[in-house]
Amino acid sequence: MNNKIRLTAAPLCLDTNMMALTVTSSELDPEFLFYTLSYAKLYEIADTSTIPQLNNKHINPFVILLPSISEQKKVAATLSTWDRAIELTEKLIAAKQQRKAALTQQLLTGKVRFGTNDPQFRSVSVGEIVEKVATAIEVESTVPYREIGIRSHGKGIFHKEPVFGSEIGEKRVYKVEPGCFTFNVVFAWEQAIAVTTTNEAGFICSHRFPMFRPKAQVVEPKYILAFFMSPKGTEMLELASPGGAGRNRTLGQSAFCSVETLSGGRKEHEVMS
Repeated sequence: MNNKIRLTAAPLCLDTNMMALTVTSSELDPEFLFYTLSYAKLYEIADTSTIPQLNNKHINPFVILLPSISEQKKVAATLSTWDRAIELTEKLIAAKQQRKAALTQQLLTGKVRFGTNDPQFRSVSVGEIVEKVATAIEVESTVPYREIGIRSHGKGIFHKEPVFGSEIGEKRVYKVEPGCFTFNVVFAWEQAIAVTTTNEAGFICSHRFPMFRPKAQVVEPKYILAFFMSPKGTEMLELASPGGAGRNRTLGQSAFCSVETLSGGRKEHEVMS
């Protein structure tokens, strides 16, 4: 029912939580049946009890379209070729992600440099290289406003639908400034972090999304993002986000500013980013 359907390649044994179909007709290709059932919405014919079930009484009367055996084989071969291509692509992406993770670690620790004249990497606290930006907005009840949100796992900023000031009420809101590092204070440990751009010009945010602008000629905002997306940076965000109420773990701004990172020169940060 969750598309957990497979085609066996060797004899095997099953427990009572599984069922198998054996093709006994020369007019049906096993691989074609596999793709047909994978595409079918089997959950629509299952028993919808506390524990959904699918067994012979559901499968036996199930009707499928059956072309000639030669066409079945062509269909199965075509879909199988695509499956292999997708599998190879996913393996390639996984390998590239591993290489990127290794390169990120080397770049962010200064083990790999770009031959610039920038200073050597030194250990600094985040508070030494950024400054908080907080321009409060006086909300007018008849004016429409758009807020930002930040997705977890480094998936960036999203834009909420417009609302009138009357719906915002007494909530404190601030002007979104482009070129700032920002995070969701509750889910920063889950990599709900981002860099604002000109796409967010004219938007507002609540106090849950503090913004930090890099100090002039010191650091590139995307470098800060890359650092906190790295395993070391993520670990530091987790340590600075206490709490155990499910996923809600608040990152204190003073704790954030106390996190130590490595800083080289801004030109090198731009190349890395």
